[in-house]
Amino acid sequence: MTSAAFEAEFSIVDLTAAGVGVGRLASGRVAMVAGAIPGDRILARFSTPGDRLLTGKLLALTLPSPTRIPHPCPHSASGCLASPLGLMRPEAAVEWKIRNLRETLRRIGRIERPILPIIRPPLEWRYRDRIELAIEPSSEGSAIGYRRNGGLIPVRDCLLAAEPIGAAVGRLAEELQRREGLAGAIRLKLDDEGTLLATLEIEPVSNGIEKWREVLIAGGFDGWSIREVVSLARRRACSSNKTVLSEGVQQAAVFAGSARIALDPMSFTQTNRSLRGILVEEALADLGEDGALLDLYGGYGAFAFGRRCSGAAVVIDSDGDSVRAGARAAKETGRLITFRTGDLRDDKPLRGLERGLGAAVVDPPYGGLSPKVCEWLAGRGPAALNYVSCHPAALARDLKTLGRRYEIMAIQPLDMFPGTPDLETVLRLKRR
Repeated sequence: MTSAAFEAEFSIVDLTAAGVGVGRLASGRVAMVAGAIPGDRILARFSTPGDRLLTGKLLALTLPSPTRIPHPCPHSASGCLASPLGLMRPEAAVEWKIRNLRETLRRIGRIERPILPIIRPPLEWRYRDRIELAIEPSSEGSAIGYRRNGGLIPVRDCLLAAEPIGAAVGRLAEELQRREGLAGAIRLKLDDEGTLLATLEIEPVSNGIEKWREVLIAGGFDGWSIREVVSLARRRACSSNKTVLSEGVQQAAVFAGSARIALDPMSFTQTNRSLRGILVEEALADLGEDGALLDLYGGYGAFAFGRRCSGAAVVIDSDGDSVRAGARAAKETGRLITFRTGDLRDDKPLRGLERGLGAAVVDPPYGGLSPKVCEWLAGRGPAALNYVSCHPAALARDLKTLGRRYEIMAIQPLDMFPGTPDLETVLRLKRR
């Protein structure tokens, strides 16, 4: 079949999980167009008619959605998809998130239960305390921004990020414009004490470290480090890296309950600090105080430390840095919290733990529970189980297994990520 570009006018009826507009052409073909929202009537250009799913470029809004508003971030017009729901009125964006949660649970998990009113944050923008950006060579020196479809969308600020982070992005962008051929990935972090940190990952270089040092100094950070990784493209799949240069503060402070925990800046923390405490409360709600708490994928122990009673808890996570930081804080505060480093792709770290457990909180990564952990919880989990999820499809899949032994008591969504399609959900479960 010969490919030929064509244009089509059609209506957008939904969004993908990434926030891309979806509709059907007159031919019945499903088409996806970034920058379009439900209710829009658009004109789009398509260049690959042979594909099963058409992906087009927005040419014009022939009839804007009644929920459409101007995006407050200028980078949205340049193709940045960091906050696609910024094109919708906040109330409409929240309605879409709840509808998507409800339909996903029904379609994948065959779950039809009432959903509690969503908990919304005090800030719609400037709420993230960390972001990760790419640095790549550009026509003018080097640029910093978000990657999309293999290319870089340069940014000089990010409205999702707290103001100190956004200002640092601007300083980095200005400095990088004067530097040729630089490539890396950088995480910017604002900790609970207001300390601004940067962690730069680069592939091994024989020289040029001094250039990177000057870039990071220009960023105005309280502390930074440069770490070498084998490959930027696969840096999350490979745990080996080494710090080749660092200056200033090298740990991020986070508060959990009465504990102050000193973390590696690359360790996971909830990004929306304004709702972090409420998320902990919701994740611990109705668990009671009898028996030990099992905190799976618990990192530094946010839920274990957040428990108001001083009862025992066991925290398991694969991130050794977070586990060690939590263990130090438990010792300093006298809390009866045991920390274990374990690979939760398997149930080996859980064997023998069922005795003495009163409740569990699980907060798995985006892909949800591993099959073996899910089966262990269904077969040997405690009487009360609260599941914290940022991915409705993975949650619905896991509930097909957990639902054999647990009953859903409540579904509580929290809008931890305004402007984006992501939604945090806490499910409270009781053993049948």
